Amino acid sequence: MKLGLQSGCPFKKPHSMVYVYCSCRGLVYAGVNGKQKIQMYVWNPSTGLSQKLPDPGVTDEYQIFTGFGYVSATHDYKILIANSRLEEGEHAKIRIFSSQSKSWRRIQDSPYSDLSMTVAGILCHEALHWLRFNDDVIVAFDLANEKFRTIALPVVGEEYGCDYFRHVGDFRGCLCVIGLANVTTMDLWVMKEYDKGNSWTKLFKVRVTDQPDEQISFVQPILVSETCIFLEIHTESGSGAKLVRSYHKEEKTKEVHMDRYSREIIGYEESLVWLD
Repeated sequence: MKLGLQSGCPFKKPHSMVYVYCSCRGLVYAGVNGKQKIQMYVWNPSTGLSQKLPDPGVTDEYQIFTGFGYVSATHDYKILIANSRLEEGEHAKIRIFSSQSKSWRRIQDSPYSDLSMTVAGILCHEALHWLRFNDDVIVAFDLANEKFRTIALPVVGEEYGCDYFRHVGDFRGCLCVIGLANVTTMDLWVMKEYDKGNSWTKLFKVRVTDQPDEQISFVQPILVSETCIFLEIHTESGSGAKLVRSYHKEEKTKEVHMDRYSREIIGYEESLVWLD
């Protein structure tokens, strides 16, 4: 189930904006902009339960990278957050929320300063993952030991250029990345054995548009699901961004009409779980 969750939030206030970041085991992690800071919440849309989190001390909702996951060995939900508006040479200051301690704490500074290009970390194998464009690697954060590491991207030919990889995701429980072959076609790569660089496999191509005459200026993958990929597409006409589903097997696309901005769409599975 995939959601745009602006409507129905029990903690949404008049004239406020809800920022839906990510979900884990049926729980949604979101923020509401206040006068000077963001108020963070965990919410289960299936039960209606929500919990306001303590103030993490982050003031700019547009300049954070974050992530939400579960550590099965300790039955602990963890949220990572960092403000990434940094001075040159400065590293992001990482804060972790634990459902067991119900508080935020500082850990090591991030060795990376540009993870905000993919704001919400992708949860896979109890680790959060971001695509780091400058070095063409995936940065992983293990939730259990709270350490950063890197994962190599698939090896591709020089003809694809340095900006080939555009998105990291989860495809049927496996880490995946999407590469932009050209403005009309994308490649889906899947890591069949987690953290094994030689297990990267290109499964199929994804169609960006069914209209051959459409002049596309920019394409950004938003979400990978089992049946399709959601794409944000900008055209030369300057009519604004549109959201498109590109179906894997049927090789067709379909425009999706959303009331709000496409990045509010997240992967979500209904459940009855709660933080306690």
